[in-house]
Amino acid sequence: MSRFFLLFSGIVTLAIPIFAFAQLEMPVSGGLLPDPVPTFSPEVCPASTDYWIEGNTEVRIGTSQEYAVALPFSRSGATYEVRYTLRRSDETIETVTGQERYLRQFSTPGDAVIEAFLRLSDGCEATVSKRVRIYQTLIAYVSDDFSWVDEWLSDLMARRSILLKPIEVSAQWGFLDAGSPASDMLYKQWPSIRDADVVIVDGVDPIPVLGAIDRVRSNSSNPISFHEKRVYVVSEIRANLLGKLLASSVKPLWLSDVGVLPPGSVMGFLVSMNTTEGASAQAEMILYAEPSRFYSLGGLLEYLSYEGFSVSFLGLLLSIALATLALNILKQIVGTYVFGVYNPILLALSVTVAGGRFSMLFLGIAFVAVLATGFFAKRFYLLYNAKRALLISLYIFFAIISIAALRAFWVDGFVSAAFANPFALFPVFLMVMVADKVFQEDIDVFSRGGVVSLVQFTVVSVVAFLVLDSIPVRYFLLSYPDILLLIAVFNLAVGRYTGLQFFEYVRFLPVIGKLREEE
Repeated sequence: MSRFFLLFSGIVTLAIPIFAFAQLEMPVSGGLLPDPVPTFSPEVCPASTDYWIEGNTEVRIGTSQEYAVALPFSRSGATYEVRYTLRRSDETIETVTGQERYLRQFSTPGDAVIEAFLRLSDGCEATVSKRVRIYQTLIAYVSDDFSWVDEWLSDLMARRSILLKPIEVSAQWGFLDAGSPASDMLYKQWPSIRDADVVIVDGVDPIPVLGAIDRVRSNSSNPISFHEKRVYVVSEIRANLLGKLLASSVKPLWLSDVGVLPPGSVMGFLVSMNTTEGASAQAEMILYAEPSRFYSLGGLLEYLSYEGFSVSFLGLLLSIALATLALNILKQIVGTYVFGVYNPILLALSVTVAGGRFSMLFLGIAFVAVLATGFFAKRFYLLYNAKRALLISLYIFFAIISIAALRAFWVDGFVSAAFANPFALFPVFLMVMVADKVFQEDIDVFSRGGVVSLVQFTVVSVVAFLVLDSIPVRYFLLSYPDILLLIAVFNLAVGRYTGLQFFEYVRFLPVIGKLREEE
């Protein structure tokens, strides 16, 4: 009996390790058995916050959207069952089961909640939700200040099925460079601008902003047209001027009209706006496709600027007419010596376009060439055309020497910058024409009368330059270009003036004094 007990005890002693190793699932036969599926207790299941629903949170009415539950990394690849529920104001609209993805076409504006309940194969369960805003009108608001956009306005926009999308830019960021922060921000927000029904630009210069938007649009995979969008700019500039300033930036976007809002009126504009068709009467519209604009001078200028002509060039043209009127008054009524109406205008125009240092340099070179031409003409008795040809040859000769000398002393920066534009040759030859007229042979520039004449010519040229170079004058004439007809009437009136000139009174003051003494 004892032997049997000992044998039984030995068998039990040997079996215990075998069963123990089997419970520990030690690999046998080189690991040919498959790994068992692990089981998790509720304590190690991920929290509901570790799950989320992928999909758009802001969708337009009539569009189809797809949503899917995203699993945490620890459960990636796991199988699960999911039930989607669409709710509005605690009312269940739809429940879908048996599909990993939820596809829905939204037809009613407002807020909705998509709720997903899922059960994983390991027994873990989770409930996750996503709020969706369904809108009818999208407004992209480009500005540097959103402090006035409060919760009341957001709720009002939501009740009217309008989504207000803020796009922050800053005037200090710069818009002209392709890699500027403003351009990068607009590139990131391009989907909102692309899908927007209304674009409002407030607080920043709209010209570079629209240019940056066009650059982002052109570089996108789908460069859409803005023809059906409404664009409003907030500016204190009147529409009759702003329309010309914006034209070159508006045309690449294929916009046919732009609305102008006064500063501080965006809140009232949004409050009174229901849809894109219900544009507020607060906006003053600039109509680039209006046929009637061809019947006014302002409309023609707006058309030219829309077709690509520089607004600065058009303003300079109008300024020349006003400067000519000023010279006519100084010549006919004041009695200044202007060496012809064209020469002060040509000098002032050269300084305006090419710069003061550049123009004065070549005017000085032209003065030396005129003196040298006079020296040779008196000794060789040259005819008029021969003297003009010699003047141009000497002028070019002295100009080359002067530029080389400036280059040798590394002070030719303004000259090199000016000659980067081949049209700089025109101011160069304008200077020799002015010098030939002012420093002519029959006037001794070093005499008292010559100095007085040069001083008067300088004053008249400065007046012309101030008119041509004035940005406010250009903007005023661009705003009211019909004043050009009034300038023509004034020129006719000044041309009919036959009274004594102001300088004639000054010249004859001694004679008048003697006559009074004799009386």
